[in-house]
Amino acid sequence: MDRKRVLLLGALFLLPLAGLEARLVHLQILSHEKYVADLTNKRRSLEIAPAPRGRILDRAGKVLAEDRRAFELHLVLEEFEKEPGAVERLALALDLPTDSIRQGIEKIYRRIEEQMDRRPRHERLRILAREKRTPYLLVRDLQAEVALTIETSYRFPGAVVREGLRRNYPFRTAGCHLVGYLGKVGSEEYGRLLEGGYFTEGFEEAVGEEAVAHLVRKGVFLEETVGREGAEKNFNEALRGKCGLVVFAREPGRPREVEDVLPVVPGKDVDLTIDIGLQQFVEKVLEAAPDEAAAVVLDPRSGEIFVLASNRLFDPNRFTPPAKASEIRDYLDPNGSHPLRSRAFAEQYPLGSIFKIVTATSGLENGLVDAEKTIECHGKFKPNLKHFNCHIWNNHQGTHGSLTLRQAMEVSCNIFFYTLGEQMGVAGLRYWALQYGLGQKTGLDLPGEAAGQVPDRQQYAADALSLAIGQQDLRTTPLQVAVLLSVVANGGKKIVPHLRRGVVLPPEPTVISPATIEEIRRGLSDVVHGERGTAKDSGLRECDVAGKTSSAQSGKSRDGKELPTHAWFAGYAPRSSPKYVLVVFIKHGGHGGETAAKMAAQILKEIH
Repeated sequence: MDRKRVLLLGALFLLPLAGLEARLVHLQILSHEKYVADLTNKRRSLEIAPAPRGRILDRAGKVLAEDRRAFELHLVLEEFEKEPGAVERLALALDLPTDSIRQGIEKIYRRIEEQMDRRPRHERLRILAREKRTPYLLVRDLQAEVALTIETSYRFPGAVVREGLRRNYPFRTAGCHLVGYLGKVGSEEYGRLLEGGYFTEGFEEAVGEEAVAHLVRKGVFLEETVGREGAEKNFNEALRGKCGLVVFAREPGRPREVEDVLPVVPGKDVDLTIDIGLQQFVEKVLEAAPDEAAAVVLDPRSGEIFVLASNRLFDPNRFTPPAKASEIRDYLDPNGSHPLRSRAFAEQYPLGSIFKIVTATSGLENGLVDAEKTIECHGKFKPNLKHFNCHIWNNHQGTHGSLTLRQAMEVSCNIFFYTLGEQMGVAGLRYWALQYGLGQKTGLDLPGEAAGQVPDRQQYAADALSLAIGQQDLRTTPLQVAVLLSVVANGGKKIVPHLRRGVVLPPEPTVISPATIEEIRRGLSDVVHGERGTAKDSGLRECDVAGKTSSAQSGKSRDGKELPTHAWFAGYAPRSSPKYVLVVFIKHGGHGGETAAKMAAQILKEIH
């Protein structure tokens, strides 16, 4: 771009309402009888100044969402319609179909007609004439070059370029489920918000009830956006700010003068606990998963979340109005991968052997087992129960022999935990599962969290056996599993995972004894560092981590074939004074020690 065009482009940013602050340049002009003192000598106009939305920042201050300057095209119909071929020329300049421009003009006329229909018949022609002299929004988010061309050319009479604001997400897909996106207000929602004063707070005191009613009739709030998902939705009230009002007086042949101002109140910034760099790294690691995958990294002491990742992502920039239906259709495809739903906290899955932590707790707390007591693994639990075997029997026709609880955790022996489950029953196991936070929402400060499911009824003795190794109708989210491991890591407290930085959410005490926690921690350490540990070959030994693998049964396909198991790893590091809890889940990922644990090793090495 040559120097002259650069200077013109710079000037274009300053054209609307010169002398006002930049945040007031995104305006929609509207006139009302109350502000028309003399139509021939003096006019008054009332203009809306939308509030810049607050930024969303990660824990290091990196911007995850912000308003950026953009251009909008408004039309003054009275001038635009006088020029033959104006629609075709404008469509060419905007690179839009001619029909799109015509539909936009028809939409403007419908808004004007709605105003006319609400007024007495003798006022309608005057309203029509007035509104045809008023700029109406036609197109948002013009390219700077296009805006410059339209503003500086005589070929587009009635086309008015104004500066506006558009939401921007610099990291695009990274952390998309955490940050969320904006959407236009729907009709029912609009009525509810309007009645509650959402758009017009403080307006009546400044300009009167009738002027506010006129704003509503003009439909100037119909293009408003609100947070739809993630932090944009959950912290919408803090982020959105409050619109301002500007009253102008203009006499023929003289520039407009500001008579009164209701100042804009910009939205507040929201700081998150997320580390966006680590979030990006984890999302990259999850790309290797054959199916759905998720990972969580959090502080087991405070509940601060560093990473909440999924491998089904979307770009929130594509949802920012005016989003095109064609651009987001793939995201809404019911037969697609549903990328709008986070696999980390909004979907729930069978858990498998990680639940053995709960079963071990129930056995220790109820005196069924202690650090020294052993249980014999014969490979099969009972001769008459065909499907209740140890994995070592199913794979090698082998047995684990006599095991302590610590050894049973290391090798993940099903027979040991069937024995405890049979004695505890479903109700007993459920009690301790709830202590660890399963079967209930964690309190995450994002919308859409799944609650999980812990069975509460026992029809058959086999129900308790299945539940004891994390099967039956048990369903959890990766985030819930992170809370479970946090209880072990921090010595028995149930944390509330959260994303809003600076929020103090004290952990809740549980009834799990320190002795029980200590014995479970020994077993989890051996899972990684023991000679027979199920995660010993995953690369985790280098990371000073303790944890548990899972290979959860996932059922059968439509043709009756067994599907690959879901792979899990959940652990904490360092072992002696845990600062991080990490959970990795891979749908149909196979053995947890071979897939999920290896991904966990990659992530932990990046953290250290």
